Amino acid sequence: MHPPDGSAQSFDNHIGWVACNLEYAPAQWNAVRQRAASMGIRCIPWIRLCHVHLGEDFETIKQRLALLTQTAINWGENLILPNYEDEAATYAPADVANHLYNVLDWDGDTGWSSLAWLLNDVDYRPINHDPMLLQIFPTDNRWPFDKSVIEAKMGDCVHHARVDKGFDYVGVTYQTYSGATPAIYDCQSYMHSVFSGNHIGHGQWGDWFA
Repeated sequence: MHPPDGSAQSFDNHIGWVACNLEYAPAQWNAVRQRAASMGIRCIPWIRLCHVHLGEDFETIKQRLALLTQTAINWGENLILPNYEDEAATYAPADVANHLYNVLDWDGDTGWSSLAWLLNDVDYRPINHDPMLLQIFPTDNRWPFDKSVIEAKMGDCVHHARVDKGFDYVGVTYQTYSGATPAIYDCQSYMHSVFSGNHIGHGQWGDWFA
């Protein structure tokens, strides 16, 4: 589960972990950490690696990878979640992986969050031994809020990630914003996370994580 800031009202035992966005102020993600810790829920750091359209470059990626790994160490965690989207077309997985695993010497676990359809012209092999979470965000992808359509398109995206891009483990992240509801997804049989937890009210977690 991904709450981007500290405004998620509550969690419950349907979820196994929460991810705190380090782009927000520490006071905000510390609020998430404290709420999660009070319920025995694991809390991991995540951050978008680079916004190329804003002029961010590979130096930004290096800084944010360092922030992720050091934060995980500070939290006593061995898992980070880099959000790595269309910047992969400019800054290749080989370079990102080299900096993470060789320069920073990160030996913990890494999950990656990325676009629903991984970029066709990008070689993901340097990171495809790690889990990949595909962003099943109908609003961003311009998909209708129709369960059958979403399941079909999601199946294509998962197949592409597994077969064409070689990821052994592919999970998904469901959109909760802009009026999305659990009814448009398969929340019973498919392993998933959600973005963001801020849009899930008290007592509604079971609908998203049956």
